[in-house]
Amino acid sequence: MKKIAMYFKFAIIYMLVIICIDIFVICKKNVSDRNGRVSVVYLMDKKDIASMFIENVEAFRLAILQMERNPISSVIADTSWWDPAPFFSPYAIIYDEDKKRSAALDVPVSSRLKAYTDTIFYNKDSLLAVAIVTLEMRGYIGDTDKKNILRYDARALFCCRGSVSEKFSIYPFTFWNVIGYNNKELATKDMIYLCTHKVKGMGMSADTVCEGGLYLGNVDEPSFFDSIIFNKSYDGLYLFQYYVYMGEVGLYNYHSNIRAK
Repeated sequence: MKKIAMYFKFAIIYMLVIICIDIFVICKKNVSDRNGRVSVVYLMDKKDIASMFIENVEAFRLAILQMERNPISSVIADTSWWDPAPFFSPYAIIYDEDKKRSAALDVPVSSRLKAYTDTIFYNKDSLLAVAIVTLEMRGYIGDTDKKNILRYDARALFCCRGSVSEKFSIYPFTFWNVIGYNNKELATKDMIYLCTHKVKGMGMSADTVCEGGLYLGNVDEPSFFDSIIFNKSYDGLYLFQYYVYMGEVGLYNYHSNIRAK
């Protein structure tokens, strides 16, 4: 009986060890809710990406606000306000019905803009990804009925990191604009459809260093991450981390990515 009890205890311990290993592996997998699985890493990635989007918009709001208030002291060398895509900076500006012009928000962006990461498409090691972010915003201030109207946009982001334990750095994936919707779910659905059905074979835009290159798959296909834009340059950075503006090549220098390092 003692031997049976000992074997029984050993079997229980063995099963607990296997369960713990399974939980660890699941948490490290490159998962997406589109695959019917949710991991701790996936949920954290969704939260971090949405927060970083808002963080970048807020950084542009502060830079543009300072430039508006003191334009004489602003110098061209100060590129803290520069968003060549443009991708984040448009959300830092709002239309004032009283002043009849657009201006930088004088209150934190988070009071008028919310970001939700709906879906993340990972590569095989989860170090590269495309994230679909839906934005909910109020686009007007002043004495107007429009100030309470909600508008929804959906954006796609390139994401990269050195290990699964790190936060992603985020960059614009510019192809189509899904903007001005009055329904959050519809905006998200349309962006996901475009990403999963219309990217394969599409030429890369002129604002990338890969103009003329083709995407080898849709974002939910492994071949997508074999596209040339995911190659690295001589300095070890991915080609999607660069932009081309007026013939000059530059490196996207977003606030959230600097803080993530």
